[in-house]
Amino acid sequence: MALAALKRRVPGSKNYTILGASYDDISIQKMKDWQQQYGGQELGDSMVLGRDFEIRNGLLFFYRPWDVAKTYLKEYTPQQKHNISISGGSEKNFL
Repeated sequence: MALAALKRRVPGSKNYTILGASYDDISIQKMKDWQQQYGGQELGDSMVLGRDFEIRNGLLFFYRPWDVAKTYLKEYTPQQKHNISISGGSEKNFL
């Protein structure tokens, strides 16, 4: 959608790049092809050049979908909470 919007705003635009990833008409078709060929398969976390992404004209194009939040953020973080209570005292210590 961003590529289509860019083409409407700037006719003649060939690609759209955001956060280092580029999109063009060729990459959109390759995303569809990737989904048809590999979609639903467990391919592991490693991206394979030529299958999952490529670099054309110095631009990075991803074909394999991936969830950045799922990859880099934890869904939970272990936490601990400690309470301490001290009572009493003497002439040598004050609370």
